[in-house]
Amino acid sequence: MTRSFRYIDSTEDTQAKQIVIMATIESNVLLPGSGVDVSMTIGGQAKNYRFVPASDANPSGDRLASATAMFSARLSSRTVDCTISVKGSNPSRILSPTMLIFRGSGSFSQL
Repeated sequence: MTRSFRYIDSTEDTQAKQIVIMATIESNVLLPGSGVDVSMTIGGQAKNYRFVPASDANPSGDRLASATAMFSARLSSRTVDCTISVKGSNPSRILSPTMLIFRGSGSFSQL
């Protein structure tokens, strides 16, 4: 499962900007100790996580677990592509995927 974002800066200049992507990863843990692999990419820079919920996360037998993943990178390119991917044997969802852009000067708009 993958969620993608594309940001195009409204200025033709290549201004430095800080990009943050985040999402809640929800997984139905089928086997104790099993987890999911999360990959986050911002303009070619990547961060990989492995989420393994505690085997006693919910003693009622419902093994639904969630965690928030976040990654940040500083770029100056006008167009920024970002992805959040989840892989694993457990049924998973990407909830509330968010992209934040911080820039020190000028104006910008999301297309």
